[in-house]
Amino acid sequence: MGISCMSDEYEQTMSGVIEQWLLKAIGDEYEATKLDLLGGRDAKTYVAKLLSAAETVVYSNQGEPQALVAYYCNDRETLTCFISMVIVSRAARGRGVALGLVSSVLASAAERGFKRCCLEVYSRNEPAIRLYRRLGFVATGGRAELTIMEREIK
Repeated sequence: MGISCMSDEYEQTMSGVIEQWLLKAIGDEYEATKLDLLGGRDAKTYVAKLLSAAETVVYSNQGEPQALVAYYCNDRETLTCFISMVIVSRAARGRGVALGLVSSVLASAAERGFKRCCLEVYSRNEPAIRLYRRLGFVATGGRAELTIMEREIK
């Protein structure tokens, strides 16, 4: 989801910066938590797919990416939006960045007529679960180490 006034060259450069930051952030998170955020998938392949197929909202500070949310608003049958990744650098945590990113996804989905939003979160990731509950998500199931959470969009 690019900004129309950007040149193709600038957009490609920023895409590369975001891709490199995301790969590093995923690696850093794995080292810190030992949680496999990608479910065994190759990081480069997953990130390339995510950045080409999902919509993304990136939070940057002084031109450097600090957080990203990737989501899909493509289920027109059930009008369900799916958040596939929320990742915030350690430096940006505790400042409401994830709250703002997820809120922007919910607003965008609502503007397009979507009625529900779903996501999966590691069951051990209590800070994320608290955030999602604060935003109105409720646990609706799970599998393995994951909790499935959903909320209505109004």
